[in-house]
Amino acid sequence: MGIFVLGTGIQMYKQSCDVGERIGQDCFRFIITSGDSQLFLGTTNNHLENGVKGFKSAFFCTWYKWGRNANKIEEVIKNFEDAKNTAPFDPIALIYDNNAIALKRGNPYKLAVVVPVDPHAEVARNMLRGVASKQDEFNQQRKDKNLPLLELVIANDKNVAFSKAMRYIFLFPVPCFLFPQPESVPTQYGKFYNNHISQEIARKLVKKEVLGIIGHRSSGSSLAAVAIYNQHKIPMISPTSSSTDLDNEEYEVFFRTVASNKEYAEKFYLYGKEKCLSDQNNKM
Repeated sequence: MGIFVLGTGIQMYKQSCDVGERIGQDCFRFIITSGDSQLFLGTTNNHLENGVKGFKSAFFCTWYKWGRNANKIEEVIKNFEDAKNTAPFDPIALIYDNNAIALKRGNPYKLAVVVPVDPHAEVARNMLRGVASKQDEFNQQRKDKNLPLLELVIANDKNVAFSKAMRYIFLFPVPCFLFPQPESVPTQYGKFYNNHISQEIARKLVKKEVLGIIGHRSSGSSLAAVAIYNQHKIPMISPTSSSTDLDNEEYEVFFRTVASNKEYAEKFYLYGKEKCLSDQNNKM
């Protein structure tokens, strides 16, 4: 909601959202999909578009149960296969193809991948390439064994890559006499993020009955969502969330593949200290 003054008049206006939904003050493309949504705007792949359109009618929900249209499913898989061949480095085509095959077989294992599609499309693509490759590898190994396959549900959570505090650390050199001790490096980054979006995504993924979460990307996003996952005993593993606040023992479900800020700070401190001593010795 905003206010502007023109002459002596005061007019109230509300920002309009061209696409998606409004959450709080944010316009947001609310996407949680296994294959029925175009994730990246501006992507031209007719086979992918046809597959997405067909997915909605191939796998549908009535008021009391999920339904499947066998003829449509084969058409959808064919479109996603063609999309994959047309754009072999596009992770979406590969994920959607595997999802359609997994849903056709029935009772798939379901994981969620939370990525910042808006406004960091390329970052999201890079994250999805890794999980797409592993999903494909997992499903290929089980394809001929009549075992459940893996479905990946993709969610867009919008969050930015770094907090404002971290930007200052990386953009500006820190003089020796100002180099912080490890324990003085701030860990509370959550306030710089759209946490209400991450929380809403988490609640919706819980309802999707996923077995686990890959993500979120930023520490603020993970901090916002982890309590919800923890409450429902859904494990999450983040490839990039480094805040030490996530080391809280209460968050039993949280795992990550990177070091914490404390560990980074200790390394920065030791490097800075050694560099300062080296520079001082060279001047003597």
